[in-house]
Amino acid sequence: MSERTIGGGVSRDRGALSDGKTAERSGSSGANAVKRKRNRNAPLYRWSFTIHKWAGLIAAVWLGVLGLTGFFMNNGEWRWLQQVTAPGWLASDHVAQNAARNVFRYLQIDPADASIRVAGGPRGLWRSADGGASWSPTRFEAAAHPQIFAIEADPARGWDRLWIGTDDGLFVTTDKGETARPAALSGESVTALAQGASPSEMLGVVDKSRVFRFDPDTPSKIQMLDLAPLPEEARPESVRLHRFIRSIHFGRGLFEPATSRLINELGGLAMFVLAVTGLLYWGFGKWWRMQAKAGARGMSPEAKRATTSWLYRIHGATIGLLCAPILLYLALTGIVIDHDTELGSLLRS
Repeated sequence: MSERTIGGGVSRDRGALSDGKTAERSGSSGANAVKRKRNRNAPLYRWSFTIHKWAGLIAAVWLGVLGLTGFFMNNGEWRWLQQVTAPGWLASDHVAQNAARNVFRYLQIDPADASIRVAGGPRGLWRSADGGASWSPTRFEAAAHPQIFAIEADPARGWDRLWIGTDDGLFVTTDKGETARPAALSGESVTALAQGASPSEMLGVVDKSRVFRFDPDTPSKIQMLDLAPLPEEARPESVRLHRFIRSIHFGRGLFEPATSRLINELGGLAMFVLAVTGLLYWGFGKWWRMQAKAGARGMSPEAKRATTSWLYRIHGATIGLLCAPILLYLALTGIVIDHDTELGSLLRS
């Protein structure tokens, strides 16, 4: 009975071994089919891999810079981007020569005394009492340092009360620009100001879109004006290609502003992440091979495999695949914009 048991056991083992060989042959057949397919495509794969690797390595740093700066440009209203300065040695001669061009964007001259002037821009507000020969910064209450979008004299008091539109609301100065204090709309971007139809009315714009009205004597009582959108028959039937391409590239094109901006921001960050992960994927391999040749003990094989797999998945299967359409249209529109001198007249037509 024990022999039959043993025999039965052996018989079962042989059956399992036979099934294992069948599965092995089946798996081997499938692997060979995949291998034959890869061999047929090997030249194309090697060519694509080589081009991708060397193009990525050559352009990785520049692509990272493009992605990061593109993300910042998409958020150009951030105050620190407008007011923080970079060292001169980083800039080219062309940039250095034009560095001061955007310091003053708005200039007002006192009609009663041309020597008194007030000028402002993204980096702040300044006052001159000698016709522009020298300038001193306006002192804002609470040490504020806003971007300046508009400077307008009061409709009734003129230069005795100047109104200032900033990225932090509406400010007013009653000493011709020496000091300024907040008046209304704190936290809002007041992008335009104008005198109204009467001495008791001022008009302004928030975020280049919403119009408001206020009495200069009671500026805290802001009245927002609801303006109906243009009817369909009053809108243009087409958009110039020049404007369309720039709108797409800078995140104001295919969808609503918030959605287009988010897509472009993802594209800029994706370009930066692709450059970093691509460099790390290549660099870690080189570093580990150098360690092996030197006999140095580094990361465990498991940690190396996990790191390589993680970098590959982020670089190719996740960021590369999901953001490919965004990167494609950013690249193509960027090339067109970069050749505005050659293509501008055609695109505007």
